[in-house]
Order: sequence, then C-alpha cells, then structure tokens
Amino acid sequence: MFAIDMLDRLACPECKNFSVEVKPFLTKQNEIIEGEISCSSCRRQYPINESIPNMLPDDLRLQKITKERSWQEWRKRLSLFKQRIKGWTEEDSRLNTDKIWKRLLQAKNVNPYRRN
Repeated sequence: MFAIDMLDRLACPECKNFSVEVKPFLTKQNEIIEGEISCSSCRRQYPINESIPNMLPDDLRLQKITKERSWQEWRKRLSLFKQRIKGWTEEDSRLNTDKIWKRLLQAKNVNPYRRN
C-alpha cells in the first residue's frame, strides 16, 4: 500500500533528492493505486502500479523488463515442448532406441556388447 502521506519519506534513487512529486492516476481513499512519481531535480519518472512504487534506478528497471521478457519467452518454449511430448511415454523411447541399435548393428555388423 502506497499512501499519499508516505511521499515525504521518498528520495530519488538517482540524484538522492527528497523533493519528489506524485501524480496519482487512480486513488482509493488515501491510497494511490496507479500513478507516477517524478523527481523535481533530475526529472526522472517512476511508475506506481498496484500501489507499489517502482523506484529502482534506470539500469535496474530496464534489466527487470529484460528478465520479464526472457521469462515470457521461456514460458512459450515450455508450452511448445509440452505440446511436442504430449502422449510420449518411456516405452516409446525404448522402442525407438531398440530400432536404432538394430539398424546400426545391421549396417556395420558389429556387436556393441562384445569385447574385442
């Protein structure tokens, strides 16, 4: 919860200035749900989403976005992988492996289990 009266405790993480202003977009009683915090000194802006101010320095905020995008990419890959293996069983794997071994043995006429 981010209340309007908490504003006097905030400082800009970049320039360390305590003179920050808030622009509330959506409020509920004394709580800011959506909005923006801006520094009057360096003019940087920090979002408030779901009552949580994101006052990370610029490089960390951008890094977080990159991680979120990376996580979304992995979620897509995981769902594709799950679709590929749907219905797959360990028995299927054994059957395919046995077929491959038989083909190799026939092609080279070699027994991998026999010592030379």
